[in-house]
Amino acid sequence: MDFYFDENTPPRIAAALNVLEGEKSDINVFHTQVKWKKGVKDPSLYPLLKEVNGILVTCDLKMMTRRAERQIIQEHAVSVIIFTVPPGSNFINRYQFIFKKWEAIKKFCKDNKPPFMGRITAYDSEPKHI
Repeated sequence: MDFYFDENTPPRIAAALNVLEGEKSDINVFHTQVKWKKGVKDPSLYPLLKEVNGILVTCDLKMMTRRAERQIIQEHAVSVIIFTVPPGSNFINRYQFIFKKWEAIKKFCKDNKPPFMGRITAYDSEPKHI
């Protein structure tokens, strides 16, 4: 299973998770700007994710309210996990959240047949379908 963090998350977070997964894991974690290039716009990103059968991890909750963007996601059958941190969270709190919820995110992705869309907040123990 391959996860791709978008540019809303620093590349170091994806790199750290990939190291934590280890070489013997079937989980790979990438950052979109490292895998492809910096500045790839979301509509161009979805076909790339489809090609590699990747799961997008983002904090961009507004993507669900942008009708055209949601339609492109569905057309390309891309799986998406959205994490939502409380407003005003600082850098450390924001990324500690990802590490704390990582096992739940992986379990959700393993338990659901792609394509899927899930969201996890600081108050959730596991992602919920959206």
